[in-house]
Amino acid sequence: MNYYFSIGDIQDKINYHYNKSSEKSDFPTIIRELFIEKKYISLSENLPDISNYSFLDDNAFFDATKNLYIKLNDKLLADERLYNVIEDNHIMAVTNNFFNTKGSKHLHDCFEIDYVFRGNLNLTFLNENRTLNKGDFCILSPFTEHIASLPDKNSMVFSILVCEKTFKDNFYPLLSNNDILSHFFNNILSNPDKPNYLLFCTENNLEVSSIMKRLFVENFRYDKYNLQCCIHLLNLLFVSILRVSKTYHQFSSYKFGPDYAPILRYIQSHYKTISLPTLSEKFNYSIPYFSKIIKDSTGSTFAIIVQNLKIAEAIRLLNETTLSIEDIAYEVGYHSPDHFYRIFKKNQGLSPLQFRKKNNSL
Repeated sequence: MNYYFSIGDIQDKINYHYNKSSEKSDFPTIIRELFIEKKYISLSENLPDISNYSFLDDNAFFDATKNLYIKLNDKLLADERLYNVIEDNHIMAVTNNFFNTKGSKHLHDCFEIDYVFRGNLNLTFLNENRTLNKGDFCILSPFTEHIASLPDKNSMVFSILVCEKTFKDNFYPLLSNNDILSHFFNNILSNPDKPNYLLFCTENNLEVSSIMKRLFVENFRYDKYNLQCCIHLLNLLFVSILRVSKTYHQFSSYKFGPDYAPILRYIQSHYKTISLPTLSEKFNYSIPYFSKIIKDSTGSTFAIIVQNLKIAEAIRLLNETTLSIEDIAYEVGYHSPDHFYRIFKKNQGLSPLQFRKKNNSL
């Protein structure tokens, strides 16, 4: 049997305990007390209509979320050890963070995406403490120990928990092979031996905020369409985040910090003419050190990255224009058409002319 507890009642009970004892409560204890007091709804048809919540302005939305109801079954109420944010046979969940709850170190066997809708979030990751601001997205890889807590009652943070397969099926295909930022993101999140995170600063992007509101509310619509809608909105969210990351410079990770964003963007924009010595000089690094940080952050060498970017642009020009092979070679940054010919054939298994003919015949 399922029971439904409102976010407002949960937060009120948390506040009651804190005001009484100055100690922070844990979530299972709060739920058990509400259950004993019978502060729940037992029939889903008695839940309030929330279909218009995501269209409210941010302040009204903040207040309205207190009337959203979290679903828990009786087995979880009987044994807190069975509690899991993602229900059995589910692939994702969207939750909010409660103020004045115990902020203990924890990890998940899934990806966690934290979004600061309002105010701030205090995040502790390994030996690093940082404050996330409104509009910040933090993607934590599986089995990454961290502590997340709200600094005040006016902050609002949504957490999306996505099983590893669902995350990879929906996020990784959006990463382009000819985009250095995609290589960076993939390298950070796909290494199971190195806990890490990606932080995106969306600068209060209204599109991202709107999708996040819809996704959060959809999580509380307990019908047969819920999961399909959540996956759809998750895809939209990923696309919006990646669009923002290509527009703004603000993204970072635990290992590499914020200083690598300008470097990766500069390579992406100047690959046709760039060289490792000029790049090293521009950013004031030695050539050996610069080679190492590029390999560490993207998983590829500088030469391979530049070559792949050139080949990807050459493929686009072969498919979409009538430029000659010689003109395309110069256009993508090769000084010798013969050199371009050899590199392209080695990379694609066909000469540029053979590649164009094959694709034009499809």
